[in-house]
Amino acid sequence: TPHPGRQKDEQIRKNIKFFLLSSEMRSVTDTYSRIIETLYEFSGRVRIISEVLGVSTQQVYSAARAYCFGLKWITKGQVGHALLLSESGEQEICVYIRKMMAINNAPGSDKIREMIDEQRHIEQKMAIERAYAMGMYSLGDNFDKFIEPASDSYVYGLLSKNNLTLAQPSRLTTDRSDAGTQSNIQYYFKETYT
Repeated sequence: TPHPGRQKDEQIRKNIKFFLLSSEMRSVTDTYSRIIETLYEFSGRVRIISEVLGVSTQQVYSAARAYCFGLKWITKGQVGHALLLSESGEQEICVYIRKMMAINNAPGSDKIREMIDEQRHIEQKMAIERAYAMGMYSLGDNFDKFIEPASDSYVYGLLSKNNLTLAQPSRLTTDRSDAGTQSNIQYYFKETYT
């Protein structure tokens, strides 16, 4: 008699094949979508899913990682460098900036950086939830890491890419301005005016 673990794997393999032949899955032809749908239906069964779909386990992980972060998945199973934000997250921020500009209240670089960081935390939580829902616990745990704040170059790159400009000075300019004002106040009180 076959080993109980092998029997169970064989049954799962049959169930996956049956699932892929079901009416709702027949219309799904791209590999990426088939991987994701199968992961949701048979969570955590990466090896068996890869065997049935004829892809490597690395491609399954790669597709899952791309899906979790809303990135585009390249058919060869590679994902480019992780973005700070998904395209939709960037667009949400740009729409907000444009709305603020329309009422003459454009945010400065610090506010934009804060918005980027907030959106990144939201996307990180969603990525972890998606990974866990697909039974990809190690992938979800890998996502649960400290996120570095957005750099100045990322903020300015986002603005440039979307034809946006800053209305308020950057943090450094603001600090210099505050120091100048403080100096003027100190100078004012040195003189006696009666």
